[in-house]
Amino acid sequence: MKYLIEMKSLYYNGFIITIVFLLHFMTINPLQKCIAFGLADENPSIKRPESKCLDNNSFECIGMPSGHSETVVIVSLLLLKLKILNIQSCILIIAIIGLERVFSKRHTIQQVIAGWTIGLLFGMIYLYAWKKYSVTVLPFISIVFAFILSLSLTSIIEKRVQEPIPAWIKDPSLLPIIEKKQNVSYWMKYVYSMLPLVSHSYTPFYSWSRLENTLDILLDKIKSSKSKIDIIVGIKSGGAIVASYIHTKMPDKKVYFFKSKSSKKTNNSMIDVVTSGYESYVKREEHTLTVVEGITDDISNKNILLIDETIDTGQTMAFAKEYLEKEKGAASVLCATLFLNKKFLKPSLNLEPLIYYSDTEHVTIFPWGYDN
Repeated sequence: MKYLIEMKSLYYNGFIITIVFLLHFMTINPLQKCIAFGLADENPSIKRPESKCLDNNSFECIGMPSGHSETVVIVSLLLLKLKILNIQSCILIIAIIGLERVFSKRHTIQQVIAGWTIGLLFGMIYLYAWKKYSVTVLPFISIVFAFILSLSLTSIIEKRVQEPIPAWIKDPSLLPIIEKKQNVSYWMKYVYSMLPLVSHSYTPFYSWSRLENTLDILLDKIKSSKSKIDIIVGIKSGGAIVASYIHTKMPDKKVYFFKSKSSKKTNNSMIDVVTSGYESYVKREEHTLTVVEGITDDISNKNILLIDETIDTGQTMAFAKEYLEKEKGAASVLCATLFLNKKFLKPSLNLEPLIYYSDTEHVTIFPWGYDN
């Protein structure tokens, strides 16, 4: 009977430790990585040492702190408490996991040491709570830590978003747009801050300085194409902001802004499902784009650089290109963008020629605000 009670207690403790492990590895450590990026996004020490991460700023390339090193310390200490491991075994396992992360080039030694240090801190807190209360409270402590870290991340990103607007944004019509994007609801700020935890291809935040550096690289690619450019057209809102920067590098070119609106129409189309012998109704959504802010000047026979900050499906860019070519009579339209999401891009759309420079697939929060 005593043996059964001990086994039941061991299984229960193991279950609790597994929950704590999962919460740390899947939530707490990723939040720590996002915080590291929010505090030092342009510091190379936070990135994984893998070659694919040299020009990639997405979440999957953030390595500070090492999640494996952090969680192995926590789990080892809790197993030491259960006397499943002795102190020598704990040290050996922790050292092996940490060195493996370094030699496999998934982390630097600094990232591993940071993981060990944070893991030791959490482990000591868990051991104290276990001794003072019970093992049952440990997952609740993990959840509290995760919530505190998530609020901290939102606060850090918000502080970065509120950094001074650069002087090259001179058009007064852009300032209310930026102000609106900066002052969305706190709930929306929180959701946007958490998005990289859902999709690791996202970049948590893009600063003004990183934006300028990336635009300089894009400009070099545009110049290398030897395309003739008479006019710059930025698609509002983000494209208009990056067009303003490009205009500072091409001051002899005129700059215009373009804005379209997408409306969604839902039709109920009745189809006959022969295999099941009954009629079913399916909703079919149709998206139509209309011009909200066009170009009133005569730009016929001009060569246009059409730019947006992000291309997802490509529908907006294709619509703007068609507008410039067919309605405004442009001689040529060169499409350019910073971030190209190839997963959603519709190959049937006419975006050629297209120039882009992407160091990530998607940016969650731009320096000019949220809800882009």
